[in-house]
Amino acid sequence: MPNKPGPPNPQDLWQSQTEEETNLTLADIHNQAQQFQGKIRRRNLRETVFIVLSTAIYGGFLWFLPGTLTKIGAVLTLAGMYFSFYQLFRDGSSREVPADAPAGDCIEFHRRELRRQRDMLRRVGPWQIGPILPGMAVFFAGVWQTNVRDTEAAWIMGLSGVLALAVLGFVYWLNVRAANKLDEQLRALED
Repeated sequence: MPNKPGPPNPQDLWQSQTEEETNLTLADIHNQAQQFQGKIRRRNLRETVFIVLSTAIYGGFLWFLPGTLTKIGAVLTLAGMYFSFYQLFRDGSSREVPADAPAGDCIEFHRRELRRQRDMLRRVGPWQIGPILPGMAVFFAGVWQTNVRDTEAAWIMGLSGVLALAVLGFVYWLNVRAANKLDEQLRALED
């Protein structure tokens, strides 16, 4: 009977593995950090465009829609949006990547920035969505009050309210998803 080979020796298998190159160069880390900061700047630019458009829309509501409650709601909604905008730029502005920092400092800078943005995104409810909700509720209540006898307008307002809540829910989901992706990037840097 021929001699059958036994199971492979685990130590031999371990020693015969090829080593993966996972070392990032300083230039790689610097580029990743710069790209991330560029994403932050583009996000903040989109938010700036959004606040300008929202100001025009709610300013139009304030000017053209009847009812004191509607006007108060438009002002409160704008105030909530501007508060959110302030919070975004206070806590979520991009920072300049240190140009001549050693690799360890550059990696640590990038980690801190990833954590800072992740933490801000996870708190999106209290700083972005929460401040807008009271104004929207007062605004919709005001529009409802002025159109209470018009069944078609009531349906339109009800659907608009549901759509507004769906959009806010979608914004919340997007921010949580982005925070989870930043967590993945942080874990990859830890390896």
